[in-house]
Formats: sequence, structure tokens, C-alpha cells
Amino acid sequence: QFERALAGRLARQRGVALITVMLVFVLATLMATQMLRTGYLALRRTGNLIDSTQARYYALGAEELGRQLLAEDGKSAPGGQNTDNLKERWASPKLQFEFEDGQLELHIEDRAGRFNVNGLVDRSGKAIPREVARFARLLRELDIDPAFAEAAVDWIDADGSTARGGGETSAYGQMVFPNAPMVDPSEMRSLPGLDAAAWRRLGPFLAAIPTGTRLNVNTAAPEVLLVYAETARPADMERFVLSRDQQPIRDATDPRLATVFGSAASVLDVRSDFFMLQVHAQYRGRNSRFETRVRRDPRKGNTTILGRSDASRI
Repeated sequence: QFERALAGRLARQRGVALITVMLVFVLATLMATQMLRTGYLALRRTGNLIDSTQARYYALGAEELGRQLLAEDGKSAPGGQNTDNLKERWASPKLQFEFEDGQLELHIEDRAGRFNVNGLVDRSGKAIPREVARFARLLRELDIDPAFAEAAVDWIDADGSTARGGGETSAYGQMVFPNAPMVDPSEMRSLPGLDAAAWRRLGPFLAAIPTGTRLNVNTAAPEVLLVYAETARPADMERFVLSRDQQPIRDATDPRLATVFGSAASVLDVRSDFFMLQVHAQYRGRNSRFETRVRRDPRKGNTTILGRSDASRI
């Protein structure tokens, strides 16, 4: 009996030992699996970070290329008196470059070819009635309430009052306007009543550059040019734009300016100093996008970055 009891006890111990070994093996397997998974995820995160960083560097390279294109164009004529028009290399609809595992896209836009909202006031911050009337006309052409022209003036002028009467706080509820030039035309979105649909129509025609900057007649859209040609009809403007695109305006003495714009030709120009560089770099599925505001020195031709809006999507 003793021997049978001892044998049973040993059997139970062996069973417990086997179960313990199996538990240890399972735990070791789970730990190894978790370590491998953690290591794999860490490698993936590191790889994605490296690829995203590389995409950004490629985008910065495209930005530098855009600046060089503008600088070379600015230095192509003595004294910087050359024109800026849509036939030049920088004005290509989209410059594309492909490389291993990625591609680059660069688009350069002339901001002096848009209606300048900061030009609604002079350097002392007082409204310029003629420019306000032109902006109101642009709004009407885009089926937007022309009263937003006065609201835009209230945003940037220096008098602290509004076209509605009274102070800006009382006229617009709790809203206080900054009474300073806009940094970006998207600030218009803050105007009470300007909805997203209206902004989608208006935004592509606006710029926020220093007051006093003249409109480049060689790059401006027909909708913008039309507000400077008070007696011209849309059909007349279409013919002018077709003629301009085929043979850019070289200087203010071009008879086409006086014919179409009359006295308003004196506030037009044929060259630009302010540009927007739109960059998109893609590398191994990672993307880097941003817009860079650039000013080109009219005498030296070199460019200065005024700001960059980073819209990278990782």
C-alpha cells in the first residue's frame, strides 16, 4: 500500500511539473511574441518618421528651386525692369519631377495678379473709395453681397469705427476688428455672414500683400481685370486676355492698356514682387505639403521667405 501511495504521489508531482513547464513555455512564447510585435511596430514608426522627414526635405528642395526660378527671372534684365507674365518658366501650371519611390510638384503663383485686400486703405490706414468700389464690383460679379467690401475696410482701417456706424464692437456684436493689414486673405472668413460657399468663389481672386502694390495686368484673372476696366464688357476682357497671353504687355505705354482700362491703367503694372509657392512632395507613401509666401527684391532679384503654411499630412 505504501508503494502504491508513493507511486501515486510521484505521478501527481510529475503532472504538476509538466503543467508548470507548459505554463512557463506559454508565458515565454507570449512574451517573445509581444517583444517581436513591439519591435516591429517600433521599426514601422521609425521608418514612417524617416520617410516623412525625407518627404519634407524633398519639399524644401522644391521650395528652393522655386525661389531660384524667381531669382533668375528677376535678374534676367538689367535693373530688374523685365516683365512677369504667364509665358515664363516659373508660371508653368505645374512643375513635376519624379524620382525613385516618390515625386515632387511645384506651382508658383503671382500674388500681384490678385485683388489686394490690403490695398483698400492707404499707408495711413484710411479707406480708398475707388478701391472699395472696385472690390464691391468684384463681389457683385461673384454673386456676393458687396457690403463685404466695407466690412473688409473695417477690418484693416485705422479709425476704429465702422461703415454701419458706431464702434466696431457695437456694430458687430462681440467682434473686435484688428485694425491692421491682413496677413492672409482667409481672414475674410471671419467677417460675419461670409459663408463657406461665398469664400470658395472669392478666395481664388484675393491676395493680402502690402498696400500700394499694383495689379500685374499680365497675370491677373479676367474677373479681377474687369473691375479695373469700368466701361469694358466681359467679351472685351476675354479678347484682351487672349491678346495678352499671346503677346504680354511689356510696359505702361502699350496702347492696349489705355484702350481697355482708360485712366485706371495708371494703377496697373507689368511685373511682380510677391509670389506664392505651392509644394507637394511624396516619398514612399508619405506626403509633405506647404505654401510659402515669397517676396522678390525688385532691384537685386533675390527672394525672401515671408511665411510658410505647413499642411503636411503624415
